[in-house]
Amino acid sequence: MNENDDIIGVDIGLNISYVAISRGSIDVIPNIYNGKRGIPSIVSFYKNDILIGETDNPNIYPSNKIYDIVNLIGKNYNDEYIQYLIKKVPFKIIKDSNSNKIKIEVEYKGKIQNFYPEELYSMLLSFLKKISEAFLGKKITKVILTVPTYYNNNQRELIKYAARISELNVIRIINEPTAACIAYNFNSNMNIVMLTINKNESYVSILSIINSCFYYKAVSNIINIGSDDFINKIFKYFKKEINEQIGIDFSNKNYKQLKTSLKIQCEKIQAILNILNDVTFYGSDIGINNFTITITREDFNNLCKELFEKYVEIINQTIKNFDLNKKNFTIILKGDNNIIYIPQLQKILNPYNNNLINSEELISIGAAILGNKNNMFEEKIEVLIGEEYNQKEELQELKKKNEEQNEKILLLQKVIEMIKKENNELNKNMINVIEKNNNLEKEKESLLKELNKLKNH
Repeated sequence: MNENDDIIGVDIGLNISYVAISRGSIDVIPNIYNGKRGIPSIVSFYKNDILIGETDNPNIYPSNKIYDIVNLIGKNYNDEYIQYLIKKVPFKIIKDSNSNKIKIEVEYKGKIQNFYPEELYSMLLSFLKKISEAFLGKKITKVILTVPTYYNNNQRELIKYAARISELNVIRIINEPTAACIAYNFNSNMNIVMLTINKNESYVSILSIINSCFYYKAVSNIINIGSDDFINKIFKYFKKEINEQIGIDFSNKNYKQLKTSLKIQCEKIQAILNILNDVTFYGSDIGINNFTITITREDFNNLCKELFEKYVEIINQTIKNFDLNKKNFTIILKGDNNIIYIPQLQKILNPYNNNLINSEELISIGAAILGNKNNMFEEKIEVLIGEEYNQKEELQELKKKNEEQNEKILLLQKVIEMIKKENNELNKNMINVIEKNNNLEKEKESLLKELNKLKNH
């Protein structure tokens, strides 16, 4: 294999990004700066620096810490989801002065600067390329990218553009569930239900594998539930207790930095509760004296009860809508690692079957395997290229053309039928119908010629 023949598989997720390489063995490439294999999908701007994956630095203003990048790509300013985010996220989303596209406004190098979401995506991609080159000791120029199932053609083109900025050639773009199935060598007849839990939204993808072909049946969106909601349950609970016990009102702007510090502590506490049955929070850790509180896993489960119920509801609805047998499908969980490993979430999803899988690094591994020319999927690559995804705009356009064509055929059939009856009054009426039908403007002349031909016979 030549120097530039190595193809990395990249999964830029809403919360965590992974990059992998398959060269006989499979390696998920670690961050050269901290040794961790998952890099938070966050782009931060601090003074003159652009920082990737920085989550705990209290010196970075929340307005300069950009996340949810994958969901921002290809969206217009008046999009419902963007309007929802504008009210929820701490960073500033603005309308492009020359179009309806969005930009992210940050303070960088001492001045206000704006970036398109695909430019931020490119920064993440460049970092993953950088750690890959450090790991492999050679230049990387080729990549297979994975995307959410709901990505349309425009969004896929935008991430190709982002890759070009990063000096990477995109060999292929595949859907995340497909990559996960490749990683697990799922090639028999089966159904996959992938539940993706992102920061501000969750969705379910339905994928069927039939004779090694991947068929996508649906994507169901819930834009108002995500990993942030679990953290916010603890956050709101702590704010209430702190206010009641020592009188700190977090709605006061003077406590802005304290709120940020408390939110970071809540994220850590949620992760610890995945392992331990209880955690004690000491207010002195963030400068709040005389405050201590212990939260148990049971407390957390009660706080998040409605969120768990919502996930059960969407899975049940999916099973019902697509008539899935509980024994013939596998659930794959994808998203924030701390969230998908919540014991209660695992517990409520396990009753469906024993095939509950946490995808974690699977997506990038599947992409890397597909990129290895010597892998077992060589014979199936042409099949994988043909995977079906939500080409909503193209399908609607095709449907519209078919409907118009059917309308023309039906109209012509009616004309022929009336001519055969030799009813002159009806003929005149039908000609008027043809002439007044704006949708068939281009067809008037040909239809009238056909009408005259029939009359002359």
